[in-house]
Amino acid sequence: MGIVKSFEQKIFFNWSRHLWNFIGVSGFIAFLTGIILLINSTLIEIPRSKEEYFGDNFITENMILEDLESKSLSIPLLKDKDKFVELTYQEWLISKDKGVELLSSREWAEKNNEPYPISKDGSELLDSASFSRYENYRKKQFIQYRKLISSELAKKKNQQNEEYDNYKKKVIERNNVKYGQRIVSPFVIGYGLAVVASSSLSSALLSIERNTRKKEG
Repeated sequence: MGIVKSFEQKIFFNWSRHLWNFIGVSGFIAFLTGIILLINSTLIEIPRSKEEYFGDNFITENMILEDLESKSLSIPLLKDKDKFVELTYQEWLISKDKGVELLSSREWAEKNNEPYPISKDGSELLDSASFSRYENYRKKQFIQYRKLISSELAKKKNQQNEEYDNYKKKVIERNNVKYGQRIVSPFVIGYGLAVVASSSLSSALLSIERNTRKKEG
């Protein structure tokens, strides 16, 4: 019995007291972590506007329109005026404002002494070889259109749009993490408080045992 009593008094109770103190500290750290997470979850980030994000480097639509107007071009030459996307070949063929001269099949044939490639309404192929040469002419004019419509400002504008979209996605991702923290933080706080309470109770019981043992001694 002496050995058991000595083990309880000198080893078990002493080490238990240190263990519960350590657990209490870890519980307090968990409680503080939960508080920090809860506070951080309320700091929802609001995306800045494009003007605020790029500052003085922000390229406006008016700047690009002025650049296009300096080339005697207009906004109908673009498929998407917000992103300044050029027309495709098929879209360019049917557009009213092409930016460059494009002769009709009959005008082209008469100018170049070629057979009419297609009928006047374009529904019937009249000469395949002539039509092939006319198609080459149209594609060359489309290339000229692309050269005219190309604008360094428009390219930078598209790059800014892409960069800003990525920025907004990252803001949304960060906010989603904070929403998750808002859900988790109460559980972390509750866990920390429970651990601190358990540790305090256990430490109190061990202190009572130690004081009782001293009186008995």
